Amino acid sequence: MNDVNSVYQTLVKYQGNSFMLWLFLAALIYLFFCMDRENKKKVAVVSILGILFIYNDWARNLIGYFAGTDTYYRFLWMIPVLPVIAKAMMDLVFRAKKTWAKVVIAFLACVVMGVCGTRLSAISAIGFPENSYNVPEDVLSVSTLIRKDKTKEQPRVVADLGVIFDLRPYDASFIWGVSRKAYQLALSGEWYPKNRHREEMAIIRMAAFGLKEEKEVLRQALESRDIDYIITKGEFGLSEFLAEIGYTEIGRTSTRIVYGRS
Repeated sequence: MNDVNSVYQTLVKYQGNSFMLWLFLAALIYLFFCMDRENKKKVAVVSILGILFIYNDWARNLIGYFAGTDTYYRFLWMIPVLPVIAKAMMDLVFRAKKTWAKVVIAFLACVVMGVCGTRLSAISAIGFPENSYNVPEDVLSVSTLIRKDKTKEQPRVVADLGVIFDLRPYDASFIWGVSRKAYQLALSGEWYPKNRHREEMAIIRMAAFGLKEEKEVLRQALESRDIDYIITKGEFGLSEFLAEIGYTEIGRTSTRIVYGRS
């Protein structure tokens, strides 16, 4: 029963793809009534097991470990859905006896997938919150500030790990300003490594923990990593310090300040 609840909760949370789910249901109904008894059983079993194996915490944790949880939710949930839809559409085409009927069915399928999908999913979203990924409001505000200010398509951003993890899935155009390995070193307590992560760690100590590094060292680190935006907690009080090394405040949220390269 827990797996069934996971299915329901996932579909509700990510209801932006609801059109595909309605199309999936229609494909199942069509296949059920048009296929012979043996194939009906196969389609039913494959569909049910496919959904239950994808929509549960074990699958999410396992796949998320190798591919990332955001990848799981963005792409892999479609695995049991797309083959069934494709099967139904192919059956419709091949059951048509005349060439013109095949062409019309194929064309209508393309129209439904390419046009109606967007419109119907938009209609289905009426009355639901726009923030379907449940991104914290503070992070949404940070994203809005940067998008309004940025001059390049993919700005490089540094912040504490919590903000980065929420910001990147919400807007994939933002690039990690420092490597994940550097954040792992910070979490493990190795704040002052002697290897190639020294410059990255200087940036993390400042952005994530509010430490005022030696200015010239920090300036060089930010330049070498080509950092466009720094996100820190407002309580750190780094405005004057960062202004002296070329980063000025572009806006504030309820708890954070966003600095952009001057």
